[in-house]
Parts: sequence; structure tokens; C-alpha cells
Amino acid sequence: MLNIRHRFFALLVLAIAPHASAYPGFVGYGYTSCATCHYNPQGNGPLTDYGRALFAQEIASRALIPASVSDETLAENSTFIPGVGAESRFKPSLKYRGLWFQVSPRPPSGATKWVNMQQDLNLVVHLDSAAQHVASATVGLLGEKRVFYKNGNDDSLWFPRDYFFRSFVSNFSFTLGLVDKVFGIRTADHTAYNRSRLGLGQNDQVHGIVTQWTNAKWEIAGHLFVGNYHRIEEDRQKGFSLLVENEIAEKHRLGVSYIDFATSFVKSRRFAIHDRLGLQKFHGSSLMFEVGLKQDEPLTAGSTETSGYGLIEGMFNLARGYNILTTVEGYQTKLSADGVRATRWSFGLLTFPWQRLEARLGIVQTKIFSPVEANADTWAVQAQVHASL
Repeated sequence: MLNIRHRFFALLVLAIAPHASAYPGFVGYGYTSCATCHYNPQGNGPLTDYGRALFAQEIASRALIPASVSDETLAENSTFIPGVGAESRFKPSLKYRGLWFQVSPRPPSGATKWVNMQQDLNLVVHLDSAAQHVASATVGLLGEKRVFYKNGNDDSLWFPRDYFFRSFVSNFSFTLGLVDKVFGIRTADHTAYNRSRLGLGQNDQVHGIVTQWTNAKWEIAGHLFVGNYHRIEEDRQKGFSLLVENEIAEKHRLGVSYIDFATSFVKSRRFAIHDRLGLQKFHGSSLMFEVGLKQDEPLTAGSTETSGYGLIEGMFNLARGYNILTTVEGYQTKLSADGVRATRWSFGLLTFPWQRLEARLGIVQTKIFSPVEANADTWAVQAQVHASL
């Protein structure tokens, strides 16, 4: 069980790599659809010009901004080069995210490390003047040469994170290319149980097509995918997913998701119910919930295993650009008496002190229970910085 605990926590501290500049918790500001601000209608990846401007004049703090500078001026200066390129059809962006952490922060057992989690270059090209049709490509820089996808190719300093063509036609959008799977709440923390444990982690993108229909109250998205063709054949996840969300009240989205996919080794199914709620009396604050089931059926040997998970995340706005962020998660490997159960709780600050800067500071507690013993709690202190252009 000690090895299980170490592997579990290593995944937590080494794989945290949010890939978005805006988060589903922003439903507290009234933005219920990711398509409002992102080129990818399902969220994450580069922001549109509107998303950049909105972030600058509503989400990020202006405590360091002179009073003489209006929010409109901040929006105008939110482009890649401040104040330049708003009319251009070429939209480059850069992202960097780093993590400092200390495990069990009590000498002499505490381990401290800095991880460069995200170093991305992106280019979006508007294929028409209204940006109804766009092409986007993102590459991640590795820092040192290695084979990223384990496909036997030569070592490289970079890898293709995602690339897609997106088109809006009336209430429909079509996204074709290498993107994240459509399922559940796309939380920024890729190690959250509703992502890492479900095959929806940081590097689980697939080639396929996403079709999405949206109106004032409903959002329905289907994803048909054939696996990531940068990976070896045996590891390609092939299948489909479906997500349905309804705005049951102002700033309140209730949804369900289903995904079915298989590799050469295992057939997998997941089902989830998710809820995103903006707190009406506290502008910018929100609660998010997701509960679901995971089923894996080995295609060679072994029995089918059914697991369960749950997540509650609260983002509470203190002032413009400054938030308390707390998450409670649970995961059980088997829905039976012999299942291993893991819980995790985090608490900290999520801040946007400048329109191109995000900083986080928090603590994380992890506990794993086996049928025969309960391990001691594992604690970590974490700090993150995210800079983007």
C-alpha cells in the first residue's frame, strides 16, 4: 500500500498542468458556455479576442493599474502585442506555467521541487473576417530532447499538443482535429479525479470530430474519435462521447456525460452527472459538482472493474482578481468492500494580479484507505505561476 500511496502522490505533484486561461468556475460571472471565450467550443486552449478583452476588464485585478486607465483601454491592450494586431487574422499566443511544491513540509522529510509544467506556443488563423472558421495549432516545448509519445520516433524538443479546424454554422459548431475528449467538467487541474482517473488527463487528446449544438438554454456535444495517431496503435483510444447541458436557471448549468472507448487492451465506459452553479449574491463566485462511474473491461484477461468518483469545487471571489479556491475529491477503485479509497482536499488562493498573469498558493491533503489499513495523511504546499501573451 505504501507504493500505491507514493505513486498516487507523485501523479498529483508532477502532473498538475492546467491548460486553460479561463475556467469552468467562471460560471459565477455568468459565462456558462466555453464558446464565449475560447476558439475550442468545449473550452481550454487559446482565448478569442473577446475572451482576452473580457479577462482583462473583468476577471483580472486592476489594483496595480492607475485609475486613469479605463477597462476599455485594458481590453484594447489585451492582444498579443498590446494594442497591436486586433484586426489581424493571425493570433499567436504563448503560455508558461510553473509549479513549486514541498511534500509533507516538515524537515527533514520535506521534498522541494520546481516543475516547468507548460511551455506552449499557439497560432490561430481566422479563415474569414468574422472568425466563423478558424484553424488552431499548439505545440508544447519539452525543455530537453525525449520521445514524448513512446512511438519510437527520434527524440524531439517539442510535441503537438493539439490542432484543429473549427467552423460555426448557425447554432452548430464543428471541430475537426486533435483535441481533448468531450466529457464532464473540464477542470483546469489535470490530476483531478474527474480527469486523470478517467483517461481525460493532460496528454489524452484524440483525433476526431466534435459536433456541438447550442442555444440560449441547451448545449449538446458529440465527439467521435479514432485515437491519437501520434501514439502507437495499441494505445490509441477509439470511441465516442456525448455531453448534454441545460441552463436550468441563471448561472446554473446541469448536465450529463457518457463516453465509450477502447484500446487494444481494455474497453472503457464512463458516466457522469455534473452541475455548475454561480452564486447569485456573490458575483464571481461559484460551486461545481461532478459524480460518476468508471468501468474498465480488460480484453485479454481479468474481470470488469467498476469505480466511482466525486468532486466538489468552490471558487469564492474576494475582490476583482482574487479568489479562494477549494476542492474536495473522492475516488474508489472498486465499488465493493475490497476497494481502495482515496480522498483529497485542497485550499488556497487563485489570483490574477495582472491581465496576463495568474498566481496560486495552496495546501493539498491526500489520504488513501485500503480495506485493511489507513495510511497517514500526505500534505503538500504548492505555488504556481502562469504567464501568457
